[in-house]
Amino acid sequence: MRVSALIFSGTTALVAATPQRVDGQCLGQRLPTSASTRGVAMGDASTAMRDDDVIFYGPAQLAVARGTSAAAERYFDRLASGTVSTASRLASGGIGVGAQVIEGRNVDPCLQPMLGPGGTFTFTPAARTISRTLAVVGAAQTYKRFHVGASAKYAAAQLDDQRTSRFLFDAGASRDFTLGDFVPLTVALAVQNIGTSARDTTQLITPLRGALGLASGGPVGPFDLAIAAQLAVERNGVQSIVRHGRFIPGLGVELGYTWLDGYSVAVRIGERTPPTRTDLRHFTFGGGLVLDRISVDYAVEDLVGFRLAHRVGIRLR
Repeated sequence: MRVSALIFSGTTALVAATPQRVDGQCLGQRLPTSASTRGVAMGDASTAMRDDDVIFYGPAQLAVARGTSAAAERYFDRLASGTVSTASRLASGGIGVGAQVIEGRNVDPCLQPMLGPGGTFTFTPAARTISRTLAVVGAAQTYKRFHVGASAKYAAAQLDDQRTSRFLFDAGASRDFTLGDFVPLTVALAVQNIGTSARDTTQLITPLRGALGLASGGPVGPFDLAIAAQLAVERNGVQSIVRHGRFIPGLGVELGYTWLDGYSVAVRIGERTPPTRTDLRHFTFGGGLVLDRISVDYAVEDLVGFRLAHRVGIRLR
């Protein structure tokens, strides 16, 4: 039986496609996909950010992104993820690599809903182990004040011994502006998962996706204010992204305070629409601490069922 046979075909309702168990949480294939600790705390509006983990959201910003980071997140018992990424300068642009692994397991009795004959539901044992792996390599170059980038990615998903994989591509462009005399503004566009299919969307959680991101900020009295916004559209199942795409907005705010050059603290909040095929809800928050070249970030996601997922990341600048 192929991996896709384990998923209810064509549905977008989380409850209908999540394995059921009376006394605990069971995992479906719709694993979370967020990859940036700072981005998660700011509503996952990461397309126009300048951290190294922007490689997972839009390759154009690799032209200005610098640093190396690692992060881990625990969603609930038996489901966790790890992410690593790095970006460095190359001539007038930059290069980056990143990898993410999400792993979970089910225990008996977890049952997977299936669409049976006549449109009725039947239940079969769910996969005992579920994992998703993503590896990305990308590069960007600056050309006449525009940043242009592309990345190649390898996505794989495994349910027990059933494995599916695919090579995909991202492309993007961005530019920095100045509002008035001193307010910076970054505008970034990204098209992700080029070469994907409707089956990939189900199995690998890689829907064709377009995103417009904005980032701005500046001093506000003794504080530093940063704002990130994003509007994305994803292909919804087998339907056309142009006519039936699912819009996914996100907005985040960061307020920081610097008491010494290179030493600062920040608090962050965000609001978003959940990405396709995850159990994430809207509200996020977190904070960060910068100690010279080391940055420690923390983010919290509000999950379905009023549970909180905690993510911690460390970045070397």
